[in-house]
Amino acid sequence: MKNKTLFLLRHAKSDLPSLNSNDFNRPLTKIGNNSAKIVGKHIAELQNAPALIICSASKRTVDTAKIAIKEFKSEPTVSYEKELYEADEITLLTRIKKISEKNNNAMIIGHQPTIQNVASFLIFNKNSTEFNQLNAKFSTCAFAELIFVNLEWKNIRENSAKINKFTRPGDLMDESD
Repeated sequence: MKNKTLFLLRHAKSDLPSLNSNDFNRPLTKIGNNSAKIVGKHIAELQNAPALIICSASKRTVDTAKIAIKEFKSEPTVSYEKELYEADEITLLTRIKKISEKNNNAMIIGHQPTIQNVASFLIFNKNSTEFNQLNAKFSTCAFAELIFVNLEWKNIRENSAKINKFTRPGDLMDESD
């Protein structure tokens, strides 16, 4: 049985909601567009870049995915799922457990607070610097890389993942110059 890697990515910075707009259709800001590109480039350089992306169907998550994927070396399979918009933790965990075993590396692109809460639930090394950073603030376009050792997707549970990385766009800005 191979290890599984799960990336949990919060969408990039989006416009604030206005009286005339609906939350589902909020676009990314210029900063959000730039952050998605930088994070996409960084993820593409990782040995275990995701082959499957499961993304909320909101405009800001779809745009984050599309911008990030342009930086990938190979095109992942992408599933845009309306159920992940405003999903609670149980819904998101249930979806993760349904990932096919042929996918050893997957990414979820979603929203706060669910992304952060699911990461906190899954992580066992809660004394790590990465966990403390994630727990303090899961900023827009930040991502957590979780490793499940010898575990099938359907068997993930509380405290079953090691946080390998927690990366915010600001951590990568110097690298992109």
